[in-house]
Amino acid sequence: MLADARSRGATTLGITNEPNSTMAEISEYTLLARAGTEESVAATKTYTCQLLALYLVAYALGGEVSFDALRQLPQCVEDVLEIEDRVGEIAERYMYMTRAVTVGRGLNYANALEFGLKLMETCYVVTERLSSADLMHGPIALVEHAFPVFVFAPSGVTWQSISAVVDMLEDVKAETLVITDESNSEACAKPARLIRLPHPTGSLGWPAGFVHAHSVHRAGAIVRRAIGGDQGVEPGSAEDAAQDHPDDVGPAVSEPRPEGAVILGSVAAATACPRRFSFSLGI
Repeated sequence: MLADARSRGATTLGITNEPNSTMAEISEYTLLARAGTEESVAATKTYTCQLLALYLVAYALGGEVSFDALRQLPQCVEDVLEIEDRVGEIAERYMYMTRAVTVGRGLNYANALEFGLKLMETCYVVTERLSSADLMHGPIALVEHAFPVFVFAPSGVTWQSISAVVDMLEDVKAETLVITDESNSEACAKPARLIRLPHPTGSLGWPAGFVHAHSVHRAGAIVRRAIGGDQGVEPGSAEDAAQDHPDDVGPAVSEPRPEGAVILGSVAAATACPRRFSFSLGI
């Protein structure tokens, strides 16, 4: 896809953790996640760093992203880790499930996909991963009484569609776990089980779902570990260290490039941006 896009004149950007990968060779520009060596199939640090890289791209292109807020992401992740014991208690209820659905919208659709993938890779749970819109267009029929559904429900513009999904899941008596933040009072008032993430302090103008995309990913990782995601992984081993520790969140900066490269380490954008633009993620 990247090769075809570039051959047709599109500007191509690859976000990857491997400087010698095929993606890096094909893409005109490359942003390296710099997440370190991936010693576990279930490593989440590359995905986390790619999210940060996308935020930096948005910032460099003039999006409504606060760079001061970006600098606070490591603390936001640390705050989520403080509720690990509580998350573990909730997750015990799902230890023997064999099927599940993960649901998200907007930024958190990516987290629904990632969380579902990790459930399949490490917990051997067959997981259907859907946006809230897709779930409502037919697949909701597979959800029955006590069926496990994990819903990522941040405050902001996506809440209306997510709220309708939560209500429908309540009607069919699904086993619903809603991951939201403390500022979403409507979600906290729903009858579903909740994981409430700490809300960032300060007045930095966080975009809706901005911190939630990183925080909910970390909360999802904790849920996965509690359910049994570390099967076969010795605590304290290199494989364990590569999975879900707070130092997974690292800087996402670009490899130095000549002639107009996007240098996101210093958050400088290329001066010319062609109308046709294609980028891809890879490990």
